[in-house]
Amino acid sequence: MIRIVSGEFRGRRLAVAPDVRPTTERAREALFSILGEGVRGAKVLDAAAGSGALGFEALSRGAREIVFVEANRRTAAVLEANAAAVGRTDRVRVLTRTVASFLRLDRPEGFDLVFFDPPWSDPVAGELVGLWKALAPGGTFIVERGSAENPWPGAPVVPIVRRYGTTALHIFRNDAPASTEASDSPSGIDPIVDCS
Repeated sequence: MIRIVSGEFRGRRLAVAPDVRPTTERAREALFSILGEGVRGAKVLDAAAGSGALGFEALSRGAREIVFVEANRRTAAVLEANAAAVGRTDRVRVLTRTVASFLRLDRPEGFDLVFFDPPWSDPVAGELVGLWKALAPGGTFIVERGSAENPWPGAPVVPIVRRYGTTALHIFRNDAPASTEASDSPSGIDPIVDCS
């Protein structure tokens, strides 16, 4: 089970399919604190959704639309059941396919927030550029990986990185300048922080 941290569904517990690693409550709370009011009214893509923890948290905080992309049929069915449990099937779509297939077939665009949290053992290079292109102007792309990993060495912008134990959140904003100086990072916060 996962618990929604804040918003309309605060405290609500949702089912999680077997063999899925949800983003921790601590990491979710910190991430959504960084995202702030940018979540309200956002069109959100949760790619390689797994538990859907990030997408459902965004929904709880006022996102207008969530698209979950999940290759595993059983896991996708749990996501659909959770959307029904919170009474928001009108604002949730679950697509049962790989992220690579989604990018090739659906040609997504116009998302304000994109979450990407595939199994850490999976290579991700092939999907990163396509997911970045799915962002609307001013959108934010969050990649979750193991804390020792740099998932996108050739990224078009320098991410904010937040580490929580073995988890690292890489936050890419598509309007960020290509600079490594902390003062150039969004909100004036240090780009790399270990929150262990």
